[in-house]
Amino acid sequence: MLGQHFLKKLSTFLCASLLLVSCSSNDGKTNSYPVANAGTDKIVTTGDTVTLDGSGSSDVDGDVLNYTWALISKPSGSNAELSSTSVVKPIFTADVRGDYVIYLWVNDGKVDSQRDIVVVTAQDRDITTFNFTVIDAEYSKQLDKIIMVSDYPSNQLHIYEPLTNQDLRVDLNLTPSSVSVSPNGLYAVVGHDGWLSYIDLLNATLIETLPVTAVISDIVLAGNGYAYAFPKIDQWEYIRCIDLTTGNETLHSGNLIYAGTKAKLHPDGTSIYGADNGLSPSDIEKYDISGGTASYLYDSPYHGNYDMCGDLWISEDGLYIFTRCGNVFNSSVNQYVSGSTTPEDMTYAGTLQNISMVRYLDHSSAIGKIAVIPDDSSNASADTEIQIFNYDYLTINTSFSLPDFIINNNNFSAHGRFVFYNSGGTKFFVIVEADNSAGMNYDYGLIVY
Repeated sequence: MLGQHFLKKLSTFLCASLLLVSCSSNDGKTNSYPVANAGTDKIVTTGDTVTLDGSGSSDVDGDVLNYTWALISKPSGSNAELSSTSVVKPIFTADVRGDYVIYLWVNDGKVDSQRDIVVVTAQDRDITTFNFTVIDAEYSKQLDKIIMVSDYPSNQLHIYEPLTNQDLRVDLNLTPSSVSVSPNGLYAVVGHDGWLSYIDLLNATLIETLPVTAVISDIVLAGNGYAYAFPKIDQWEYIRCIDLTTGNETLHSGNLIYAGTKAKLHPDGTSIYGADNGLSPSDIEKYDISGGTASYLYDSPYHGNYDMCGDLWISEDGLYIFTRCGNVFNSSVNQYVSGSTTPEDMTYAGTLQNISMVRYLDHSSAIGKIAVIPDDSSNASADTEIQIFNYDYLTINTSFSLPDFIINNNNFSAHGRFVFYNSGGTKFFVIVEADNSAGMNYDYGLIVY
């Protein structure tokens, strides 16, 4: 005959193994299984102290519950530990970005419940959402503010302080297409269809709106009193050179440019580099602006050897030209090496390691780093991370994923659109756009690193 103690153990084992709703104890009374409730999944910022909550656990018999928590998975490198494994609300620190998986069991003094799981996801930064869309953006390192233009809910220029989220707005008369900040960081021009707007950033005022004989695709504000408008349509075109003092427009001299060309001012203030769009092979070229009206100088020495892909950025010290395809070229005031026909300007200098396409990038000479938003037509999530490169050798230093937009407890990918270092290189700012599936009216935001 089996002993009473053995029968009790066997009954408990069978109940737990078969996951029955209730069991009979040795005294003949029916015992229901308790139910563990570890709470809802959480999304927190890395470094937060997280309080778990098992108070939603229950037992229909009214038995006193005992709690058992277990942190069964955490990100690599994390030192997280639960403050207690047997209290209703233990705490831990989410010290590393990633997922923390925690199990909870409760016991009513007779049997254990099924386990319940809660997942805590630690993200590096929060996203500050804008209440406007972003058409284009640049950075004023003199003001340490992001300069953006929007067309929804209204046509405006935004002078945005990224650390305090203060937003000074200047109303525009027309829909903006592009924006450019002056070398001294105190002025901006905005491109429109047939017009440009000239803005005083320090006083947040519209100085004037001037006519331009083109649909403006891109615009460059130099420090010589001129703005340079690059047409969007009509294929072979002229750069419109606008004297901001008189409003007079002149056309550049030399070879025509291709409509849709993207352009950047060189830090020397006397030249602009452009990247054509829609031509094969793609190329980059240089224009002299030392005399006010631009003059086409020459294109790169390569014609199909290296892909350029239609956009470019120039390093803060003016030594490198970065192209959308990740290929990097030297910049020089001389087209050729002195006394020879050996090219010196726009010569190949390397490639950004493991980058197939660049969405946007910025260089900080203060810290010798390049922040890159990758892009890849074959990989829709390529722009959901940031990659940091060493400037000297163009090698990757680190990379990390951008945090998600959180809408009604649902996660939606954030796609990087612009990235800017502050003047000292101590922080950088990423403007992101929510995935289309989020369905947000205002789907842009800012992440501060």
